[in-house]
Amino acid sequence: MNCQKHLFQLPDGIHYLNCAYMSPLLKSVEERGIEGMRLKRNPLSIKPVDFFTGVVSVRQKFAQMVHCDPAQVAVMPAVSYGMNSVIRNIPCRKGQHALTLSEEFPSCYYTAQRWCNDHGAELKVVARRDDLPQKGRDWNDRILEAINCDTAFVVMASVHWMNGTKFDLENIGARCMEVGAKLIVDGSQSVGALPIDVKRANIDALICAAYK
Repeated sequence: MNCQKHLFQLPDGIHYLNCAYMSPLLKSVEERGIEGMRLKRNPLSIKPVDFFTGVVSVRQKFAQMVHCDPAQVAVMPAVSYGMNSVIRNIPCRKGQHALTLSEEFPSCYYTAQRWCNDHGAELKVVARRDDLPQKGRDWNDRILEAINCDTAFVVMASVHWMNGTKFDLENIGARCMEVGAKLIVDGSQSVGALPIDVKRANIDALICAAYK
């Protein structure tokens, strides 16, 4: 890839690497943001159709990125909204549990916890073992072992936001499909930077924050 610095407003001599925290805005994104602010200066010029047409291309491009149909893409204010919308609609039968990871992002953990409280179900947390040389591989293996026929859903990140562990979504998705569990993924840490295919990984809901 050739240098893309001209697409950003970063000062000369700066090499920005911390996109895991927040990515810098492209000049084109900045221009569209300013365009939207100018449009809102005069609400009389905003037509009902404007609430829908502007997001069509965004849905199409995101669908291409994650390999789904644009009609399956919804735009929401935050990951927590998406998590709540998906998880609250998952049914629960007696004896089922939800599964998540240790130190998972609050929008994942607390939404799953609320579902468990509402249904009298257990929230199982698979912790990472830091005393092993291959922590990531072990963590992925134990996630697979923890998913069984009593798992209603698994909610987890594609890449852990605190330690950078990359999860084997294809094998986890296959295991979820095998036992009839739903797989809900927070892709905020990797979508757009790493390839992801929701069909291949059998992901039932992929939810991302757009600011990265």
